[in-house]
Amino acid sequence: VVNPVNERKILTVHDDLPTSSLWDVFHDQAMKLVKGEAILKLPPGCGRVYMFKPSGNSGVDRGEQTLIVKTDPGLGKTHFKLDGLPMVTYSGRWTTQYVKGPNYGSFIAKFDKPGWHEITIVDDVRAEILVANSYEDAYALNATKMPGATTGDEKNRDPNRLGKFMDPSEPGKTYEGKPFKFVNWYGPVVSKKKTIRVYVDGEVTVYAKFRKSE
Repeated sequence: VVNPVNERKILTVHDDLPTSSLWDVFHDQAMKLVKGEAILKLPPGCGRVYMFKPSGNSGVDRGEQTLIVKTDPGLGKTHFKLDGLPMVTYSGRWTTQYVKGPNYGSFIAKFDKPGWHEITIVDDVRAEILVANSYEDAYALNATKMPGATTGDEKNRDPNRLGKFMDPSEPGKTYEGKPFKFVNWYGPVVSKKKTIRVYVDGEVTVYAKFRKSE
């Protein structure tokens, strides 16, 4: 949802979504629909993302099986593959300052039923993370043609003037040139291989251990 004008807007979402709640990505919390409606309050000149999990005919939400993959220590923007699909760990956000948030360095996947899933670590060596200089630059940085970008603004193609290369475990700390290297998986599966298989039944948390180079 985007509010392109310089004044606060309130948007009402009606009951055309097959769900009982929305997930507010910016505030990292759920929003319950009241009588099939959600009230979205949008500050001037900003965008917000709201996700939802479809409900089945029984009225029970799907996706009760949850896989959580965490890097140890938490490393933002670390790439994995889950059943062949690209996944990347949460890397915080800009408000009035950079906030890591509770899910920093992890990603979460939900499934309809128990089963086996394959996880591959792509970034087995994790170097610097590009952190925007400001909240405004974070939007401009997304407009450059970088992994994960959504648009192609030719005026903002130089990411070096929009952000700084920082430590992926502490995005407020300057990168010292010492990358983190993958060591092993631990949790329900212990392995030094890049690819593992894990059975997900309920909530399962798998950890990818990294060690900083000396």
